[in-house]
Amino acid sequence: MPLKQLTEVEIGMRSIKEAGKAAGYSTAEIEAGFMHSDRKSFRADPPGKTDRAGRFTPTEQTRSVRTVRSPSIAYPNSEKNAARTAAHCSEVCNAERVLAVKRVARARDMIDQGIGIALAHIKPIKA
Repeated sequence: MPLKQLTEVEIGMRSIKEAGKAAGYSTAEIEAGFMHSDRKSFRADPPGKTDRAGRFTPTEQTRSVRTVRSPSIAYPNSEKNAARTAAHCSEVCNAERVLAVKRVARARDMIDQGIGIALAHIKPIKA
């Protein structure tokens, strides 16, 4: 049985996880970083519902979502945009440090763009 060939993105994601662990990031922070990267680059949408007027309401009601304006016809995606932020993804995954989430997401975005210095963004956070 032949071994599965890994793509560059899969190899990059594994190396981000390893670099994050080495820098002291928790599993929750790494997973939240991947979630934030997917959502902000529109590879994934936050779970929720859209009503007939086109207003989106996410099912993940975190502090980040509750503090923005309610969806209206003029601004139907205000809560959807809030559900794409690093702070929201941190709350959903119970990650403690938003900065770690942002760094993981930035490294993931760089790997997707083919930039080779992505792991330089994964560094320990000073206390």
